[in-house]
Amino acid sequence: MQDGAVRIQLAAAPHKGQSNAALCAYLADAAGVRPSAVRVGRGSSSARKLVEVDGPPAAVAATLVARLGPLAETT
Repeated sequence: MQDGAVRIQLAAAPHKGQSNAALCAYLADAAGVRPSAVRVGRGSSSARKLVEVDGPPAAVAATLVARLGPLAETT
């Protein structure tokens, strides 16, 4: 956690959307949803992004906390 946000560091290059695709794939796997259910909603060319995940919010949050640990908890 950093400044009220989850910080994720990726090895993918920020070139032609590669890092955004890697971020979405990572979060889809962590949330247990299909890759097409995750997208960058805002900040696609910025280091700070708002990522949207389709699915029941409580279930998605519970899965993220279970897989990523307490740092992924939301309020």
